[in-house]
Amino acid sequence: SQNENDKVDFTSRAAQNLPAVLNDPRGRRETDFFTKTWGEEFVPPSIIPPSHFVDWIDLSDFNEYRSKIANPYKIHKKNKRSVKVGSGSKNEDSTNTNSVHLESRQRVNSASKDLDLIPKVFLEPKFALEDPDTFNSVLPWSQFETAAADHDGSSRPRASAKLLQEKLTHYLDIAEVELARQISLKSEDFFSAMSSQDDVVDRVAYTCAEIRILREKLMIINELLCKSCLEVLKLKCCRTRAATVFHKLKLMSAVHQTQPMIQVMLSSSDYVGALDLIATTQEVLQQELSGIQSFRHLGSQLAEMEKVIVKMMEASFAELIAKELNKPIEKPSELTIGDDEDRLLSVLFGLLRQKKVNFLNTFREESFNAIKATVKQSVAEFVSDIDLSTVEDNNKNLDYYPSNLTEHVRQLNFLQWIDMLQHIFSNILAILHRIKSLHDLVMEITSEATAKSKSKDPNHDATNANSNESDRESVDGKSSVTSESDIDHNINENDHDKIVNDSKELLCAACELSHVRLAKLLGIRAKDDCLERLTSSDFMMLIRSIHQFIAETENMCGRQMHSLSGTLMAQARKFVEKFHEERRTKISLILDNEQWKQADVPPEFQALMTIEYCECINDVPMLTLDMINKVAEILKLFNSRTCQLVLGAGALQVVGLRTITSKHLALAYRCLQVMMIYIPLIKAYFQSMLPQKKHILLTKFDHLLQDYQNHCQEINAKLISIMDTVFFSQLAKWEVKAPTPSQCFRGMIKQVAKLHDALSDLLTKEHIKKLFDEIMNCFISRLKVRLTNHEISDDGGSQHGLVTSELLFFVNSLQGFDGLSNINEKINNVWKERQPKNS
Repeated sequence: SQNENDKVDFTSRAAQNLPAVLNDPRGRRETDFFTKTWGEEFVPPSIIPPSHFVDWIDLSDFNEYRSKIANPYKIHKKNKRSVKVGSGSKNEDSTNTNSVHLESRQRVNSASKDLDLIPKVFLEPKFALEDPDTFNSVLPWSQFETAAADHDGSSRPRASAKLLQEKLTHYLDIAEVELARQISLKSEDFFSAMSSQDDVVDRVAYTCAEIRILREKLMIINELLCKSCLEVLKLKCCRTRAATVFHKLKLMSAVHQTQPMIQVMLSSSDYVGALDLIATTQEVLQQELSGIQSFRHLGSQLAEMEKVIVKMMEASFAELIAKELNKPIEKPSELTIGDDEDRLLSVLFGLLRQKKVNFLNTFREESFNAIKATVKQSVAEFVSDIDLSTVEDNNKNLDYYPSNLTEHVRQLNFLQWIDMLQHIFSNILAILHRIKSLHDLVMEITSEATAKSKSKDPNHDATNANSNESDRESVDGKSSVTSESDIDHNINENDHDKIVNDSKELLCAACELSHVRLAKLLGIRAKDDCLERLTSSDFMMLIRSIHQFIAETENMCGRQMHSLSGTLMAQARKFVEKFHEERRTKISLILDNEQWKQADVPPEFQALMTIEYCECINDVPMLTLDMINKVAEILKLFNSRTCQLVLGAGALQVVGLRTITSKHLALAYRCLQVMMIYIPLIKAYFQSMLPQKKHILLTKFDHLLQDYQNHCQEINAKLISIMDTVFFSQLAKWEVKAPTPSQCFRGMIKQVAKLHDALSDLLTKEHIKKLFDEIMNCFISRLKVRLTNHEISDDGGSQHGLVTSELLFFVNSLQGFDGLSNINEKINNVWKERQPKNS
């Protein structure tokens, strides 16, 4: 029925409680709200279900009604807008508004005055009775105590307390009135907000109901469709986690076996495998087993083991190098590393893997010790095998025995000493070849490690853990020697270049040390001028032996060495000085004892001195520059000494010659000619031994050749001067008178013939012809002077006839000699030009 529907609708909408009604007087009122049971547990229903007795009414049910009243409603709205309010009503409204504002302003002023009555302490933001000062200012107990003291036994303190209570109550009333006033001023906004909140609450309740329905549907769908599938996924995830746990446990088991496995590898000298296992285990601990408490100390333990392994490798490397370099030298040409090559390879790969390139310092130290020990041991072994009876005669003394190796070395004769050097050279070369083999091995391993680092698979790190795990699982069945192809050596180009350079420097330093030790040994022998007293052949033997050793070591290291060659150069220069001094003395003695007589000298002896110098240069090319000065000096000595003895007549006092004859001059001339032939050859020889930029040093041979030529010209001039003196002296005594030929012309012919006989066997025909042409020129010149002085001319007179007869006899007597065939032409020139009369 209609009443029943109204009742149901009223009960469904009864949602107001008493405080809400009191706070919002303008809200709607429910007639039976006093029939409700009010209390704290009362809440309006969150969901009001629709009634099953009332049909659902939609807006479309009012369409017919709306179409009927549409036009009247429009007219009503238009009329309502056109209604105007009169001016009287406006003024009344304005007056009412002003009165309301004035009343409100009066109430505000009154409230402000009332609030001023309240002490400021109650209005402070930090008001708190816990503060003693605040408490004393609110409740002044001091007034109560003073009143009690003044009025003992009276009721004055109690009245004061009551007065204070009434004052505080008055303050509270003022505050409540002001609060109520403020609420009344803001009541419109407040109640509007409350209404909006009620709408929000209704909407939230409706939304929660819809969500609950949706959840119920989703639960049904979950039970029917999703639960079984999700269960499958859950089981799969559980299986995956179980597999991960199993893998972790398996990995933990493998890591647990790391330390025993490292000990096994170290016992077989597999340092690389041990280091690789430590690195892999460290990586697994940091990545896959991070946070496992049972392994919290394993990382530091492995790091310490890695340091210990590095020290073990360094000690093992030093032991292997020392063993290889100090083993007995059986064959000088042996180059193999030996039976410890696998162990040495493992050590080198391990050190390179850890980038411990300081192992080359150990290599250097052991190499130097081996070279020093080899030199000393070789000398001791050789000296111990030498019988003291074979020492040189000048050192024999039955009461004397050498106290150290140095004295033993000095007592050896040259052949024994050169044999000892060959023995030392052989042993040193054997040690150097071993060092070279170790150097080559280091180069090979370093290059291999660098090449493998370049060709490293980029996916190697991603699969490193799995591969190492499988390695550990099968560790009991694999060999103790780790394959180098499975090792990450981490050698970059910079490390490779540094190791290569240091190793090459080590090899060169070892060769240089061997040179230094041998130079010291050579210096011991060179004391007391032992080397300088050697013969040329012995010294050349020594030089060849040392040069062969130097060439082999320089070829081995690819670098020139200067210590031994410098010592040898110094000794060679001393030897050359002695050699040159001996040749100087020898040639001086030869020239000083020369009788200047003609003799047949074999060609090989004619240049014996220069040949000896050239042979010395061939044996010691490094002395070429020194030899240039020495050869030039010996040639200059020969020239100057020859000049002093012949032209300077020094042979008269030195040799005891009675006079320097033309034959002596001719012999000196021929000797100079021989040397002039050899000087260009010597210069050409030095040109072949010197670089192009050093050829300027050979200009001194050109100067020497010029000096020899000048000397020859002086000898020619001396011969001409001798005959010129003869011509002058004979013509000075000559008188133009019968009989003819005169004694003067006979004497001149005799001297010319004698000179020709003396020179014809010594000088060449060309030279004789040239020389006698000059002599005849002197004769004609002297004769012209004499004819001019006697005023004899070709006038056909008696004197002219006598002179012609003398000249004819002169020509006929000398015309048959070689070089004088044209004497007739020269004599015919006597009358052509006359010399001026000599005063």
